[in-house]
Amino acid sequence: MLSRSKFLRLVPHRLARCHRWQLLRDARDWVVAISALGRVGLWEHAGRMLEAMKAEQGVAVQAFNATMSSLGRAYRWPAAVELFHGIHRYVLRPDAVTCNTLLSAYDRGGHWQRAQAFLDEMANYGIQPNVVSYSTVMSSCERGRAWEQALQVFSRMLHCNIDGDGVVFNAALAACDRGSRWLEAAGALIDLALR
Repeated sequence: MLSRSKFLRLVPHRLARCHRWQLLRDARDWVVAISALGRVGLWEHAGRMLEAMKAEQGVAVQAFNATMSSLGRAYRWPAAVELFHGIHRYVLRPDAVTCNTLLSAYDRGGHWQRAQAFLDEMANYGIQPNVVSYSTVMSSCERGRAWEQALQVFSRMLHCNIDGDGVVFNAALAACDRGSRWLEAAGALIDLALR
């Protein structure tokens, strides 16, 4: 049985071999490889794989998103932001997943203010925030003990006629609970839900 450390040392070499043997035939194969590297914490290799894909066949937005996700998982939010702002170098336009991946990177980095600000900026990229966007920002506010901001995000979501799911409602309640304002927050949630 392989130890985790030995496995992690072997993964990049195996993927490099796949690349040399031209086993990565289409964008989907590349995305799977980049995602696998990100899931096991090999964000540097995920970035190299993205560059190799660019040189080989051009980058798909899904590969870009997978690389950003690997950076976010590794708490490398500044690198995820840099990659996001460099998307034009790949001749790509961000999509909703790209924006939500950046929101998640801000969340993991503990930057709820940046996540909240980027929620407002998404329209500049032609992307309307969706339930995942709002949920991520609310969770980020909750982790940052910013329960009032989480409720503002929740209210904004409802005013945009976006139906929340259990995750969104739980994020709002968790933020209020963390702020020890559960009575006021519960009342506000009821008011918002009845609108």
